[in-house]
Amino acid sequence: MGSLNVNHLPTIIDATLYRYNYLDYKLWAQMKNQLDYRDTGNDSIIISRAQLSKFISSNYQSSVNRMLSYGSHVPRKDATSIYFLHRVASEMINLKFIKLTLDSDKSYTRVVDTEGDKTIKYDFAIVKARLDLSEIFNFPELSELNSVLEGVELLSENKPYFNHDVNEIYARLDEFLEMNEENKMSIECQMVASLLDVIENSLDRENPRMLIITDYS
Repeated sequence: MGSLNVNHLPTIIDATLYRYNYLDYKLWAQMKNQLDYRDTGNDSIIISRAQLSKFISSNYQSSVNRMLSYGSHVPRKDATSIYFLHRVASEMINLKFIKLTLDSDKSYTRVVDTEGDKTIKYDFAIVKARLDLSEIFNFPELSELNSVLEGVELLSENKPYFNHDVNEIYARLDEFLEMNEENKMSIECQMVASLLDVIENSLDRENPRMLIITDYS
C-alpha cells in the first residue's frame, strides 16, 4: 500500500474570510476588484485555483517569500490568510474551485488553545474530493478491492469510478466488515479496513462528495 498526500484529495473547498480582520477584508476587496468571480450571494464568491494562484503571486509574492523562508515553522503572526491561500493554491494540486465566504462574526478567532498550546486553525471544509485507488494500492490488492466495491454496489463492473457522499461510502464498507467479522484477516477485509482508514484520517468530520477512481487493467 502506497502513501497518500491528503492535500491531493480536494477538488472544491469552502473557506471563510472575516470582515473584521484587516487583512482578510483587504483580500476580499482585492479579489472582488481584480478577479472574474462567480457571485453566489450571501457574501460568497467562487474562483478557480488558477485565479487564486495568479492573484497571490501578483499581489503578495514578497509576503509569501518571507513566509517560505521560515521553512515548516511559520510564526503565528505570519500564519495569515495569505499563507493559507498560498498553500491551498500550491499544495492542493487537484483543486478546481474555491468558494470564499465573508463572515461578519466579530468574535471570531483562528487561535485554538489545545492543552495550553496555541495553534492557528483555518476555517475551511472540503466540498468535493477525488481519490485514485491505484495511487495507494498495487494491482493484486486493487483487484480484490474492486470485487468488494462491486459487491456493496458502490462500483459497477468495468466502470472504473463511482461518486457518493463520504458517509455513504463509509457506511457500506463498514457494513461489509461487520458482515465478515469472522474473516477479518482476509485480504478483502484488510483492503477495506485500509480504505476506511484513509477516508477517516483524511476527511475527519467532513462529508464531501467523493469521486473514487479505480483501475481494471
